[in-house]
This record gives sequence, structure tokens and C-alpha cells, in this order.
Amino acid sequence: MKKFVIHIIVALLFLAVIAVLYAVINKTGGPGIYVVHDSCVQRSVPDSLTGLWHVVAFDTLLLTKDTITCPTITFTDDAVLTATAGCNGMGGRYEYSDGQLIIVDGMCQTEMWCDNELIMRNERLLSYTLHDTLAVYALQPDTIMVKGVHSLKMVK
Repeated sequence: MKKFVIHIIVALLFLAVIAVLYAVINKTGGPGIYVVHDSCVQRSVPDSLTGLWHVVAFDTLLLTKDTITCPTITFTDDAVLTATAGCNGMGGRYEYSDGQLIIVDGMCQTEMWCDNELIMRNERLLSYTLHDTLAVYALQPDTIMVKGVHSLKMVK
């Protein structure tokens, strides 16, 4: 009986530690963690995407100074977008209206090999995401979520 009580106390302490860690990670965004639940995403859409945007998260991966570079996407007034993750460049034409970002005729991309795996990973995620039709949601005035194959959180 004594061992059973000790096991219960240890299990409760373990659960308390897990609960504290969970609360800290969710409050601060955690080390390399970013989660956006659909129910938390505002359904408003930005009027325009024009300008330079910095990708700060792919799906649940928060990009930090440890990821070498933060990818950027630039949308111009004449419906051209350019993007880079720090090595290759990509670009194409886009249409945007009512929260729908449509990549017209695909993206062109240079294909140099970069010797930094983190930059290459970011580049692959960026390239895989910028296809076809994407949904765009405003999270805050200067923060948007772009959802396609992957989700991108971007800030101006």
C-alpha cells in the first residue's frame, strides 16, 4: 500500500510538471513551436498583400535566429511576387481577392544547391507552399496566415 501511494504521488508530480511546461510553452510560443488552431484564426481577410512580408513560421515550426534566414515574399502592385529563403530566388504572377491568393501559371525558381541544410529546408517549404490557390487570413493588422500545402505565418 505504501508503494502504491508513493507511485500515485510521483505520477501526480510528473503530471504537474508536464502541465507547467505545457503552460509555459503555450504562453511564450515555446522553443521552435508555433501552433495556430483554425478556431483561433480570425476569418477576416486583408485588403491587399502588396509589400514585403517576412515568413516567421511554417506550419508548427517557428523560425528563429537559429534558422539562419527568415524567408521573404514580396507582392507588387502589378501582381508579381518574388520570394527567397536566402539562396535561390523564385517568382511568378499572382491574383488576390476575397482572401484567395492564386499563383498563376506556377512559380519559376533558380536551382542552385546551397550548402546550408536549414536554408534548403526553408526553401523547400516555401516552394512547396507557393502553389495553386491559397487561403489568406488576417491574424493582426500586420500579420497574416497563408494556408495551402503548408501554412505560413507572415509579418510585415
